[in-house]
Amino acid sequence: MLNFLIIVVSLVLGVLLRKSGKLPDSTPNLLNRYVIWVALPAAILATVPTLDLDSSHLIPATMPWFVFIVGFMVFWVASRSMDIEKRTLGALLLTGTLGNTSFVGFPMLRALIGEEALKTAIMIDQAGSFLVVSSLGLITANVFSHHETSIKEILKRIVTFPPFIVLIVALLLRSVDVSDGITSFFRTISYSLGPAALIAVGYQLRFNKALLKKKSGVLTLGLTYKLLIAPALVAFCYLLLAIESQAWLVTSLEAAMPPMITAAIIANEHGLDEELTSLMVGIGIPISIALVPLWWLLLR
Repeated sequence: MLNFLIIVVSLVLGVLLRKSGKLPDSTPNLLNRYVIWVALPAAILATVPTLDLDSSHLIPATMPWFVFIVGFMVFWVASRSMDIEKRTLGALLLTGTLGNTSFVGFPMLRALIGEEALKTAIMIDQAGSFLVVSSLGLITANVFSHHETSIKEILKRIVTFPPFIVLIVALLLRSVDVSDGITSFFRTISYSLGPAALIAVGYQLRFNKALLKKKSGVLTLGLTYKLLIAPALVAFCYLLLAIESQAWLVTSLEAAMPPMITAAIIANEHGLDEELTSLMVGIGIPISIALVPLWWLLLR
C-alpha cells in the first residue's frame, strides 16, 4: 500500500511542481537522465548478479517483441479502414506497442508484488523493451518519416546506453561473490527510481480537450490495444509456456504498462504525429495506473 501511495504522490507532485513555475522546463529531462545514469543502473546491479537465468526469466524477455509485432499488424490493418495518415500511423505503431516497463513498470510492480518482481522485470525491460525500441522502434520511425538512421547508429545507441552497459557488467558479476553490503547499497539507491521517474512523468502530464476530440478515434485504438488487448494476449499465450507463476504474472502486468516515453520522444524527433504521442503518454499513464492493479487482482 505504501509503494502504491508513493506512485500516486509522485505523479501529483510532478503536476504541482510544473504548475508552481518554480522549476525550469528541462526538469523532466534532468530527472530522466538521473534515472538512466544512476537509479536504473543501481537497480540492475542490485538484482541481476544474483539472478537465476533460467527460462522463467528469459522467456518473459520476448514479451515486448511479441506485443510490438502483433500490434504492428493490428494497427496496419486498422489503418486501411480508418484512413490513418502515414505520420500518425508511425506514431501509433511506436506508442501503441512499446510499454513503459521501467519508469512506470518497476515502481508499480514493487507496489503490487514486491522487490522480487524486479528480477523478471529487468530482463523484460533490458532484453525486451530497450532492444525493441532501439532496433524495430528506430527502423519504424525512419520508415514513416523522412529521417534516416544507419545500422551503425542503431548499434551505437544500443551499446552506449548506460543501463545496457551496466546490465553486461552485472551479468559478468554473477560469477563473483558480491557482498550483501554492496548489494544493499545499490538497492537503496534504486529506491529513488520510482519517485524520480514518476515526478518527471507527472511534470509532463497535460490534457487538451480540443486535441482529445480531434484524435479520439486513433487514440482509443492505440490505448485499447496497449492497455487491454496486449496484456490479455500475453496472459493467455504465455500461460501455455513453461514459465514459473510469478514470472508469468510479472510479464502479463508489464504488458499492461502505458506507452513508453522514449518511444514518444523518438516519434517526435522523426517528425511523426506529436499531438498523438503526447495524448498516448498523457492519457495512457493515468489510465494504466488505475488498470494495472485491476489486472493484478484478476490474474493473481
